Amino acid sequence: ISYPKNEQLKFFMTADRFLYQAGDFPDYDTYYEEMEAHLPQALAEVEKAADEWAQEFAADKYRYCLENPHMPHYFIGSGTQWGATYSYAMCYWEEQLWLRTKSISAAEFFHGTLEIIDAQTPVVLYMGEDAQRPLAERVARFLPKVCRNYTVIDSKNYELKGIREEYRGSVSHLILRAVNNRIDAHMEREFCHPMGIRRYYRQFDY
Repeated sequence: ISYPKNEQLKFFMTADRFLYQAGDFPDYDTYYEEMEAHLPQALAEVEKAADEWAQEFAADKYRYCLENPHMPHYFIGSGTQWGATYSYAMCYWEEQLWLRTKSISAAEFFHGTLEIIDAQTPVVLYMGEDAQRPLAERVARFLPKVCRNYTVIDSKNYELKGIREEYRGSVSHLILRAVNNRIDAHMEREFCHPMGIRRYYRQFDY
């Protein structure tokens, strides 16, 4: 399924339609009527609400990277957040900002990665509102015990006006993407590094 824009939303609509036709998504019509009416504006409001914080976050990351240029940043997510966490660490911070990262699922964090987290390790934890939120909450309880350089970005902290509570879990990754959009804008400015340039990717045959 390929569209010029919003490919993921179209894919979800198609998959949800299959579920609806199989009798597994009876809320299909109500759900998408609500999304159609409210989601675009709600996500725009998330970006506005996150902007000032994102500016401070980006400035902090710039200072940290100047002092610790070879330290990787750890990104943690679970459930609907995991795919977004993985791609954000790899495609945005590594490919576009040239910053070292490692992404780890919240379920796997306690099988190795926790042992290399110390007070100064930069960690970002994404928390959504789906069934796997308890996995992220477990990480959130652990981090303050060993780390002073962690950030929790929780979709629950942002309003989605017009979207009912039971639907938020399925779009919480979009909330965090809206927050990341503002982080990206300020990271470009702080690092004086346009995210559209590449050293190697598609620059020559390999």
